[in-house]
Amino acid sequence: ELFGRLLSAADGEWKPLNLSQVANRDCTKMIGCGAEGSQVAAYIKAAGDLANTSNYCSQDVVYIALNGLRPGRVRPVTAQGDLTGIYKTEIEAASAAGVTFVTAPAALREDDYKIGDREIAQALVDLGYVEVEGSGVWELGGGSIE
Repeated sequence: ELFGRLLSAADGEWKPLNLSQVANRDCTKMIGCGAEGSQVAAYIKAAGDLANTSNYCSQDVVYIALNGLRPGRVRPVTAQGDLTGIYKTEIEAASAAGVTFVTAPAALREDDYKIGDREIAQALVDLGYVEVEGSGVWELGGGSIE
């Protein structure tokens, strides 16, 4: 259901990059906050009641949508690397429930534009999550970014 909602809001350039992760991982909910006019803002609107729910269970697979390096981007972390705003509230609630998170895969995070994904990757590690073989799938269990 989430994939279908996001697909309706996706512009053609970003469909394969962002939404393949949502479709391939059967994401049930999403977390995000985007700058006005950004793809993330469109995704949040399209996701409706599946976005930023504050209500998670261990079976949830949660896609984290983030602004890249753009004017007015919404930062998910402070300069010290601490989660902030909606990302703090939602990721901490989801983490407490033991969800699986989905972000951009490690290879895509190397792109200079994907700063939000790099920031959130480190925050997930700090919360005790480990990325499964660079896939962008994060499971609770400790470890470090490979």
